[in-house]
Amino acid sequence: MKAKKAFPLIIFIILISPLFFVPQPVYAGPLRDYATFINAFKALANAYPELMTYETIGKTVENRDIIMFKIGNPTGGKVLFDGAMHGSESLGSELLYFYAKWLLTSSDPLAKRILARDYTLLIPVVNVDSYDRYIRKNANGVDLNRNFATNWQYAGSSDPNSDYYRGPSPLSEPESKAIVGVFQKYKPSFYVNLHRGGVIFYVNSYGNRTYYSIIFNKITSLAQERGVSTYPYQYISSAGYAISDATSAKITSFLLELYDWSTISLSQIETVLLPKFIPSAMVMSQECESKSLFSDGFESGSSSAWSGTTVTSGDNVAVVNSNPFRGTYSAKFETTGVASGIKCASVYKTIPETPLIYTRGYFYITQGLPLTDNDDYIALTQYLNPDGNVICSLQIRKIQGQNVFHLSGISGTTAWIHESTYDILPQANRWYGIELYAYIHATAGAYKIYIDGTEQITATNLNTTRYGNITTICFGLASCSNTQQKIVTYGDCAEISTNYIEFLNRADINGDGVVNIKDVTLLTLAWLSTSDSPQYDWRCDLNSDGIINIVDATILCKAL
Repeated sequence: MKAKKAFPLIIFIILISPLFFVPQPVYAGPLRDYATFINAFKALANAYPELMTYETIGKTVENRDIIMFKIGNPTGGKVLFDGAMHGSESLGSELLYFYAKWLLTSSDPLAKRILARDYTLLIPVVNVDSYDRYIRKNANGVDLNRNFATNWQYAGSSDPNSDYYRGPSPLSEPESKAIVGVFQKYKPSFYVNLHRGGVIFYVNSYGNRTYYSIIFNKITSLAQERGVSTYPYQYISSAGYAISDATSAKITSFLLELYDWSTISLSQIETVLLPKFIPSAMVMSQECESKSLFSDGFESGSSSAWSGTTVTSGDNVAVVNSNPFRGTYSAKFETTGVASGIKCASVYKTIPETPLIYTRGYFYITQGLPLTDNDDYIALTQYLNPDGNVICSLQIRKIQGQNVFHLSGISGTTAWIHESTYDILPQANRWYGIELYAYIHATAGAYKIYIDGTEQITATNLNTTRYGNITTICFGLASCSNTQQKIVTYGDCAEISTNYIEFLNRADINGDGVVNIKDVTLLTLAWLSTSDSPQYDWRCDLNSDGIINIVDATILCKAL
C-alpha cells in the first residue's frame, strides 16, 4: 500500500524537476577537427599571400607545430590573439578564423584600415595536442593558463589530478614558453587570450586601470555605432596566467570569455559572435597605431623642436641643464607679477587640425604658490583653434581660498565648463605628471585631466564645437591671470598624441620602463648625497629636495 502511494509521488517529482533543476548545456566538442580547421586557415593565407603569412612559433609536448598567422602591415601596430589554450575550448579558435576571413574579404572601411595600418597576430590553437581529444590540459596534464611565471606559486593547484594543475615549475611547458617567446619577439601592444565559458572581459589587476577604462569606453562607443552589444569587464588577480606575463612585458592584456557553454554552430560564430567581437578587436588595433604627433624632452638643449614661443614683456622661456624630470635638460618658464591682466611664457606647437588630442607634460613649480586671490590662475597647457581662441586649459586656480587643479573649457555656444579636483592639491617643489584630453563634438564632446596617471577631472556629453578643431598646443606658463607674484615653472617630457599617453613613473630611475632592483641599486649608490656631492645622482632625488634620503627611498619602495 505504501509502495502504491509512493509511485505517483515519484512520477510527480520527475515531471516537475525541470522547473527546479535546469541542466547546464554541455558543449559537445570541436566544431571542426584540427586538421580540417588548420587547413582552412592555411587556405586563407594561400589565397591572400600578400596580406597573410604564417610561421611555427614552437612545438607541443607531442612535437606538433604551434602555428601563428600574421595579417596586414608588418610595420604597423601589433595586436596578438590566441585561442584554445585549453584544448576543450575551440570556440576562440573558430572565431579567429572568421575574424581573419573578415579582415581579408570585407569591404568594411574598418577592416581595410586595420589591414593597411596594423599587424594582426593570430595563434588559433595553443594546446594542439588536446584539441581533437577535447581535453582541458595539455599532454603533460598541465593547465597551461596556470603555468606562466607571474606569481606562479599562487596559481591554480599543485595537485596533478586537478583541472587547474599549474605544472612542476613556471613555464615548464613548451606551449607556454612559445607564447612568451611571441611576447618577447614581436612585442605586441595588445594581447587577448580567448576562452569559452561565461560572457565577460577580464582585465589584469596588475595593469593600468585608467587605460583599461579608456579602452572599454571606446569599445562601447564603437559597438553602439555598429548596433551590437558589448562584453562587460572586471578585474582579476591572475597569478600564473598568460595575460599576467604579457602585462609584465608591458603589453596591455585581456582574457575574454566569449560565450556560455550552450551549443553554437559555425554559421552562428560568423553571424552572431563575430560582430560582437569586432569592436573590441578594432579599438585595440586602432589604439596600437602610432598616433604620437609630437614629443620633446628638451634634450637638444633648446626649444627648437617647437613651432615657437609666446612670451609677454619682462618674461622668459629658456632650456636649462638643471632640474630635469628625465634626461639632462628641462624648460624653465618665468613670468613677473601683474596686478591685473594676463602674463605668459610658453612654447607652442602647431599640429594638423584635429578634433581629439591628448597632451602630457611634467611640471615643477618652484615659485608662485600659493596664488594670492580667488580666481587667480596659472594655465600650464592650453588648446587653441586656428584663430587663436582658447578651447580649453589645464590650470592651477585659487577657488574659495584653496589652490586646486582646474579644468576650463568651452561648452555650448556661450558657456564655459569649470571643474576642479580636491583629491590632489598642487604643491611647490615637486613634479606632477599632467595630461589634458579634449574631444570636439556637438553632443559627445569631452574634456579630461589626468594627474600622476589617474583621471581626476572629467566633463563629458558637451557641445565643444564653438571654435572648431584644435590646431595649437601651448605648454608652460600658457596663461597667468592676475598673478601678483613671480611664477617660475619647469616643464619636461612633453608629448602630444591622439591616444592616451601612459604616465611615466619617476621611480623608474634608469628609465628602462620598469621599477626594480636596478633602480634600488642606483639609489643606494647615491644614498645621503646632496646636490653638491660627487656621488649625487639627480635621478634618485625623487622629491627634488636636493638630498637623497629616506623620503626618496619611500617613494621608490611604493613603486616596486
